[in-house]
Amino acid sequence: MISEFIGRKKIGQILLEMGAINEAQLADSLEIQKTNDQLIGQVMIAADYLDDVMLAKALAKQFGVQYHDLGEFEIDHQLMEMLPDDLIKMYYFLPYSLAGNRMTIIIHDPTNVAMFDAIHVVTGLDIDYLVAPKSKLEEKIGFFYSLGLDGHKRLEDVSVGDILDEVSLEFVQDGGEDARETDLLKAADQKPIIALVNKILLEAIKESASDIHIEAEEDMVQVRYRIDGVLYNKMPIAKKASSAIVSRIKIMADLDIAERRIPQDGAFSVVFGRAKIDFRISILPSINGENVVMRILSRENIRIDLRTLGFNQAQYDLFLRNIAKPYGMNITSGPTGSGKTTTLYAALNELKSSEVKIITVEDPVEYQLAGVLQAQVFINKNDPERSMTFAKGLRSILRHDPDIILIGEIRDGETAEIAVNSALTGHLVFSTLHANNALDVVARFSTLGIESYLLSSALNMIIAQRLVRRLCTCKEQVEPTPQELLNLGRNYDEYKDRAFYKPVGCEKCFNIGYKGRIAIFEILSISTEIREMILTGENMYEIGRAARKQGYVTLLESAFEKSLDGITSLKEVERYITD
Repeated sequence: MISEFIGRKKIGQILLEMGAINEAQLADSLEIQKTNDQLIGQVMIAADYLDDVMLAKALAKQFGVQYHDLGEFEIDHQLMEMLPDDLIKMYYFLPYSLAGNRMTIIIHDPTNVAMFDAIHVVTGLDIDYLVAPKSKLEEKIGFFYSLGLDGHKRLEDVSVGDILDEVSLEFVQDGGEDARETDLLKAADQKPIIALVNKILLEAIKESASDIHIEAEEDMVQVRYRIDGVLYNKMPIAKKASSAIVSRIKIMADLDIAERRIPQDGAFSVVFGRAKIDFRISILPSINGENVVMRILSRENIRIDLRTLGFNQAQYDLFLRNIAKPYGMNITSGPTGSGKTTTLYAALNELKSSEVKIITVEDPVEYQLAGVLQAQVFINKNDPERSMTFAKGLRSILRHDPDIILIGEIRDGETAEIAVNSALTGHLVFSTLHANNALDVVARFSTLGIESYLLSSALNMIIAQRLVRRLCTCKEQVEPTPQELLNLGRNYDEYKDRAFYKPVGCEKCFNIGYKGRIAIFEILSISTEIREMILTGENMYEIGRAARKQGYVTLLESAFEKSLDGITSLKEVERYITD
């Protein structure tokens, strides 16, 4: 097998010849690869220079084998029974055919020699292979091992109506208040209900949703997915299944199924392919029944490479200069779900080394970072003294001699005071604060009781950020109207000859026109002039004017730049217009 690698054209060169990447992207990917142990193709995918479909096509060309898109491929159950489940889940391949002593399999990584050896040892067969996109293999394998209605049907082949036809809920009906706990347990434990909840979860993962909303209406239950920041109606479900669905989710999250009058929060995890996916659950009662929101946290989806977040070159350089300072406070602001935590994790990932100690206190710890000590806020409702708040956690971690501290969120004056004092006593501090833009963060600290002379000395940098949807590759060029540009404060004559793009919709993006999101930023670097203005209590308008002279770029300008680069549309930019 090793001999197959000798003399082969490099994958980067093949991708260049295919027109899938350009020279600059290849060079950048090679630089990134020096800092990690990923294959170059995976580096390009992480940097959004490439998708796994083009990578699979290039690998097929490199190894001289057939490419398969898995579109119409049906898994052969008999062939699957010849292979251990653990082996398939470890290497992510599928059997394609068997002829005599040769089995053909579908794989995504032809360079994995250990996989070929393991399959040969287990089966005793000679192995040939085709190449397919990794995401398609994960999808097929994930659904194959998902719980269906019987030993032959799989969730991908079963409709919600088919599942509900097999549900027996006479004893709970619409989930009245007198329903007994044992009745709810029976309903939630029915195989069709388990299959239905699994289908809701799996479809959300398949469509890269960030949240699942299960909303109780008067005569039905509506399931909605938030995809790239926008909610979409996905599947209406009969009202009779409402209580059983919620009870099933409560069981998975270890919540009290008998309690339906007060909010509850919990969590559970599932394994989808080789990825562990965490679900954070919030249940809220309403007049029509209980409503569920599930936040989906996939550890494979988090991007902790600063190069891929969305900074332009000037912002990237400014960010690096500020996080390289030995002490001071760096604040990231924006609404919930704007990517603040990812930005902070990317900063820590850039800074971590054996020479520094990094400690975080978070609520919750969303992703585990190797080489970083992470503590989670905990509230004990029965005994508040035994809770760990941000302030209590901060006081404790300061006694553990950290160089760098991350505070998940500054919510109150006590936490703000400890954070500022930490920055003033030789620590590099990162945190988040809810504010509309970077300038508003200064005023927000004032309302938390932080004196201007302390704040001006502690601050290094303030970032405001949002997430805009990326246009899918199916995008089409469009000529903007004068009104569209006027709405964005732009002169039509100046931009009428520039290329802009609009969403179209295709199978790859589920006919939405957008796929994935990218961050837009405004960065206020605290220069000597800005520091003095904060100290003297200058108003935000004047601080903003001074910042503009130093190159300060607003969120709107950052978003508009993304539209000029063909990354997003003008309609997306309009979502970020502020007074």
